[in-house]
Amino acid sequence: MNSKKSDSNSLAFQSDYQKKLNKLTSIQSSLLPFFKSRIRFIISFIILTILITTTLYLSNQPQFPTKFKFKSNQEKTIPTKPLLPPKKLNPSDYPDDLLLSLPILISTSNQPFNPINEHKPLPNHLTPFSTQTLYNKLKSAPTSQPPQKIPFPSHISSTTNRPQKVINTTIKAFSTSTRSKLPPSTNAKASKPIQYLGFKSSKFIKSWESNQDSTVRNTRKEWVKNAFLVVWEGYKSKAWAHDELKPISGSFDDPFSGWGATLVDCLDTLLIMDLPTEYEYARDHVASIDWSVTLDLRTLKSTKSPPRSYPSVPFFETVIRYLGGLISAYDLSNDPLMLKRAEDLADWLLPSFGTDLGFPLPHYQIGSNPNGQSVGRVCLAEMGSLLLEFTRLSQITQKPHYFYYVQRITDHLDSNQWNSEHRIGSLFPTWIDPNHPTSLYGDYTFGGMADSYYEYLIKQYQLLGLQSTQYSKMYTSILSSAKSNLIKTFELEPANQTQSNLSPKTITILGDKLGGKDAKLVNSLDHLTCFSGAMIGLGARLLDNKEDLDLAVSYTDSCVWAYESTKTGLGPERMSVLDDEKSSKYWEAVEYEGQVYRRLSKENGPPASVLHDSRYLGRPETIESVFYMWRITGDKVWQDRGWRMFTSWVEGCLTDFGFADLMDVNRLPYQRSDKQESFVLAETLKYYYLLFDDPNLISLDEYVFNTEAHPFKLRKDRKALRNYHLKEFKDQEIGNGSPLQLWAGLRYDELDEGQKEMYRKVIGI
Repeated sequence: MNSKKSDSNSLAFQSDYQKKLNKLTSIQSSLLPFFKSRIRFIISFIILTILITTTLYLSNQPQFPTKFKFKSNQEKTIPTKPLLPPKKLNPSDYPDDLLLSLPILISTSNQPFNPINEHKPLPNHLTPFSTQTLYNKLKSAPTSQPPQKIPFPSHISSTTNRPQKVINTTIKAFSTSTRSKLPPSTNAKASKPIQYLGFKSSKFIKSWESNQDSTVRNTRKEWVKNAFLVVWEGYKSKAWAHDELKPISGSFDDPFSGWGATLVDCLDTLLIMDLPTEYEYARDHVASIDWSVTLDLRTLKSTKSPPRSYPSVPFFETVIRYLGGLISAYDLSNDPLMLKRAEDLADWLLPSFGTDLGFPLPHYQIGSNPNGQSVGRVCLAEMGSLLLEFTRLSQITQKPHYFYYVQRITDHLDSNQWNSEHRIGSLFPTWIDPNHPTSLYGDYTFGGMADSYYEYLIKQYQLLGLQSTQYSKMYTSILSSAKSNLIKTFELEPANQTQSNLSPKTITILGDKLGGKDAKLVNSLDHLTCFSGAMIGLGARLLDNKEDLDLAVSYTDSCVWAYESTKTGLGPERMSVLDDEKSSKYWEAVEYEGQVYRRLSKENGPPASVLHDSRYLGRPETIESVFYMWRITGDKVWQDRGWRMFTSWVEGCLTDFGFADLMDVNRLPYQRSDKQESFVLAETLKYYYLLFDDPNLISLDEYVFNTEAHPFKLRKDRKALRNYHLKEFKDQEIGNGSPLQLWAGLRYDELDEGQKEMYRKVIGI
C-alpha cells in the first residue's frame, strides 16, 4: 500500500514539474528576443565607451619624444587649430596693470606647452618612470672589453727633457706659521646626525622602506649603473688615457694635461659601483702617469717634434679632479698605489704656493719655482677650494705641511685687511687681489668662480672634526650676508590667472650683484649655483639650524623646477626669474583668434622667467642637492624628481659613446654638441647612483664630498668600502709615462711609416 501511494505521489510530482517547466519555457521564448536586443545594446555601449575613452586618453597624451610633458588645463583653453602668428597690439593701450591681468598665450615650438610645475604631475615613488632610449640602450649592461693597448716602439727613446722637482726648502717667502695647526683626529667631536634618522634600521628590519619600494629603488639604481657602463665602455674604446671623450664623434680632447682626467676622476665611482675589473684597468694607467709631463695635444697636432716646454697645469682643476680622485680612491679601497700617486702629485704641485703671499699660481708650470712672485688678481673659487684635498692628505700621511699651505690662505682671507666699504658683508667678489685687499668691486655671486670657496668652509669644519670654529664662524657669517643681500623668495604667478584653483609657485633664488655693493640684484637661477641647496642643508644639520634646512629645501625645489619647466625636462645653464612689478617689459599684448593674450616678447621660457643660456652641459649641481635632500630628509619625493631628471637626461643626451651636451633645453628635436666633461662620470652619474643606492652606503655622517663629488673619510677607523685583491707595483714601475705621454715625446721624423700612422692615431691628427 505504501508502495502504491509512493508511486502515485511520484506521478503527481512529475506532472506538476512538467507543467511548471512548460510554463517557464513559454516565458523564456517570449523574453528571449527582449534579452537578445538588450545584450546587443549593452555590448555595443561598452565597446563604444572603451573606444571613446581610449581616443580621449590618447588625444591628451604627448607624442614621443616629448614623453614627459603633460597637457594642462591652460592648454585645453588654447585653440587646437594650427598656430598663426599672433597680431601685436599697441603697447600704449595696455599699461602694466592691464597687461599683467591678461592670460598668457604659451606657444613654444609648434605645440602649446605649459611648463608650470603644478600642471605636470610627478609619478609616485612606486612608479618607475622610463623612456624609450632607457629601454633601448640601457636594458642590459654592455659587455666589458679591455681598453685598447697602445704599443710603444721600445727601441726608440723619448727626446723629452723632463723637469725636476723643486725642493720645498728652496721656495722663498714661504712660512709654515699659521694661526691654526692641524687638529688631531683623535680629538674630533661627534656631530649631530646629518642623515635622516629613519635610515638607521636594525639588521633584520628595514623600517624606512617597503619591499616594493626597495624593488623600485634597486631597479632605478641598475639603470643608472648601466648608463655609467655605456659611457665607460665608450671611453675605453674611443678615448682611453685621454682627458675627455667626445660622445658624438668618438674622438677625444685633452684640456687637463693629458693625464687621463676622466679615468682618474671616476676611480671612486668604479669602487662605489663595485666594478673591480674596471678598477684594475684604471690602476694600470694611474701607475704609469708621469706627473712631470703635461700635454696639450692641440699643439702637438701641428708639429713634427715635441714642444720645447710643457704647458702649464690648471691648478684648481688639477687639485679637485686628479688629487681629489686619488685621495678618494685610497679612502674607499686602502689601495697603497692611490696614496703614493696622490702624494707624488701633491709634491709636484706644492711649489706653486711659493708666491709672495702664499696664494698658488692659477696656471703652474710643473717644476718651476715662483720665488716669491706676486699672483695678481685671482679667482676666489680657485684660491679657496683647495682645503679639503690637502687637509685630507695631511690627515692620511700624518704630514702637516700639506695642511699648512692651504690654511695659510684661509688665515689671509679671514684677516681684517679685507674690510672695505665696497664689500657686501662677509662675501667676496669673484676676483680678488691679495695685494690690494680693499679693492672689492666686482661681481658677488654663489655661482661660477666663487661657488666652491663658500662650499668648502662648512665642509672643512666637518673634515676637521668640528674642532676649528674659524670655519663655522666664517660660513655662518657668509650665509647671513647672502640672506640679506642675495637670497630672495617670491611667488611665481600661474600661467592662467583665470583659474583660481592654481596656487602660485614659490621660487627661491640666490641671485647676483654684478658690479658691486650698489648694483641691482639679478634674480638669477644658475645651474652652477644650485649646489647651494646641498651646502646649506649640510650646514643646517651640522649647526642644528631648522630655518636653514627649510631654506635648503626651498632652494633645491626651485632648482628642480628649472628642470621641470622646460620642454626637454633638463635645466638651463642660466635663467632669471622676473619680479611682478618689472615683468611687463618682457611681455607683449597680442591678439589670437579674437582673444587678447600676453606673450613673452623675448626668449621662450616658463611664465615669468627668461632663459639667458639655454644649454645643458650634464652638470651635477642640481642632482647633488637632490641627493642631499633625500639623505637629510628621507622624503621619497626627491628620489622621484631625481628619477625624472635622469630619464630626461638619458632621452635627450645619451649617444652611442656617452652623454652629449644639449644646445637648447627648450627645443625639440634635440640639438646636441660633441662635448662630455669628466664630471659626468665623476659627479653626475655618481650622485644619481647614490640617490638610489642604500642610504647607508657613503653616508653623509661618515664621508664629506669635495666639489668634484669625491668622498673623503671623516674617521680614520672606518673600514674600506672595497677590499679587492690588487696587483702590486714596484717603485721602478711607477711614473714611467703613459703610452700617450711616451708617444707625444717622440720625434715624428724619426718614425717609420707604420709608427707614424700609430702616432697620428694616438695624438689625434
